[in-house]
Amino acid sequence: MASGTAICSLFRGMNIELIVVGKTDSAEVEALVAMYAKRINRYCKFAVTTIADVRNTRNMAASRQKQLEGEMILKNIVDGDFLVLMDERGSQYTSLEYAQWLQKRMLSGSKRLVLVIGGPYGFSEEVYENATLYVPTGTESLYQKCAPWNLFSNIVGMIFTGIDEVTDEVKGDGGNRKGICYDLNGRVVENPSKGLYIINGKKCWLRN
Repeated sequence: MASGTAICSLFRGMNIELIVVGKTDSAEVEALVAMYAKRINRYCKFAVTTIADVRNTRNMAASRQKQLEGEMILKNIVDGDFLVLMDERGSQYTSLEYAQWLQKRMLSGSKRLVLVIGGPYGFSEEVYENATLYVPTGTESLYQKCAPWNLFSNIVGMIFTGIDEVTDEVKGDGGNRKGICYDLNGRVVENPSKGLYIINGKKCWLRN
């Protein structure tokens, strides 16, 4: 495990930008955002970009409003950015899970991590086309058929446990499997069935 100093060094080399559509009317909320932005900047370069609300929306179609907001969002995106769309229907993380996800982003080599909070109707199709949706491996076709996920042009399957690839395949009987067997949550499994496990520090597909 990396030391605290090493982790801080990783954060300092990272640029994070939060893009928000619409300015808050609450002075208290604005003060809190400024306070936390100052705290985050102790560890990495962090900035908040506020995109002005679209004007004269009373008689404007939601699709048109999303399109105008999307154009302003994309003006702030450059090649090499890792774009994250904040959506209430997206993945839900605990603080620890989010920290682990953030660390993976730091190590991935992305130049800048961009978090985007859209307007009241969400994001335009153009914004979705510039983002990648990561889903559990094997479920890609399901997401391609379901709204709003089918708006993503890039849907990529991945294992969300931090295990990126299977390095070995072993038989399930005791005579051919040596070492303690763990499931993907790190729990010891006494009598594992067919599936993906960690055995002797390796990612293994166990076949019966």
